[in-house]
Amino acid sequence: MNIKEIVEYQNSLNTKTCGEDWVKGVCSKTNRNINWYLAIHMEAAEAIDCFPWKHWKSVDSGVDIDNLKIELVDIFHFIISQLITSTGIETTTAILEQYIKSNRNVKMFDWENYIIFNLEKLSLHAIKENINFILDTFFEIIGCIPGFNIEELLKIYIGKNVLNEFRQNNGYKEGTYIKLWDGKNEDNVFMLEIISDMDTLCFDDVNKALEDKYKKLIQGV
Repeated sequence: MNIKEIVEYQNSLNTKTCGEDWVKGVCSKTNRNINWYLAIHMEAAEAIDCFPWKHWKSVDSGVDIDNLKIELVDIFHFIISQLITSTGIETTTAILEQYIKSNRNVKMFDWENYIIFNLEKLSLHAIKENINFILDTFFEIIGCIPGFNIEELLKIYIGKNVLNEFRQNNGYKEGTYIKLWDGKNEDNVFMLEIISDMDTLCFDDVNKALEDKYKKLIQGV
């Protein structure tokens, strides 16, 4: 799946979730205003919590790198959505293609504090509703995380979307869905394991793998 397909998919997903008027900033299904900038701001805070920054807690746990990647993918969802709202599908695709083309990985000695600093910047840019600075900061973050790159970002984007739909189809709204698949780890962890074993991803294959694993869980196998 290339970036054009991802942008089109995000548009379809938002339409399915919020109705045809989502690009006007209204969710017709819940009768609420849509605020992508606020969503980016909140997800940036959750991403910071993947780091052991709290001086009053143990700092020996290290960075929850897998969850950090998930949070960044969530931010990416909201960035795409805001871009579509502001510029349309074609321009959004062109903008993201340019960022992806120019993005590069940079090795840094103190990458943890640097990422926290940039997540704070990202949060501030979201409050100021400055999409250009958000894009600059977001892709800089992607390039500074060891072992992470654009290809994995897009791969996890696909996996997370399949998982979100899988949740909805298995009782998430009704409160019957089991999110902790082994009693301590969330389904996100197992989704990452599933897609890491796949050379190429398609929605149907990821969904089938999730179904098989979840079926064994609820059957106690």
